[in-house]
Amino acid sequence: MSVKKITQSDFNTLVASSDAGVQVFRFWAPWCSPCMMMKPMYEEAARKIGDTALLGEINVDEEQGLSAKHGIRSIPTVVFYKDGQETEAMVTRIHRQTPQN
Repeated sequence: MSVKKITQSDFNTLVASSDAGVQVFRFWAPWCSPCMMMKPMYEEAARKIGDTALLGEINVDEEQGLSAKHGIRSIPTVVFYKDGQETEAMVTRIHRQTPQN
C-alpha cells in the first residue's frame, strides 16, 4: 500500500470508520528538510505494512485546520490512531549515522 494524501474531509471519514484499525498520520511540509529526508522511509514502511495499517500524510500548509486540531507546532510530527482514538503523537527526528573508520 502507498502513503495516502489526507485532507480534512478524508481525515474525519477515516478516523470515524468503524473498521479504522491502526492509522499513522505524518504532518509535514515540502519546505521542511527533515520531512523530505523522512519521506522515503515512510513510503517504504507503507509498502512493508501493506493493508495492515493506513499510513497517511498531511501537508500542514494545505491542511491548517488539521494541524491546529492536533496542536502541531513542529514538523515532522507523527500521530498514531487505533480504532478511531489518538494513542500517541511524536515529533520525529532523523539521525544520520557517521561512518566508522
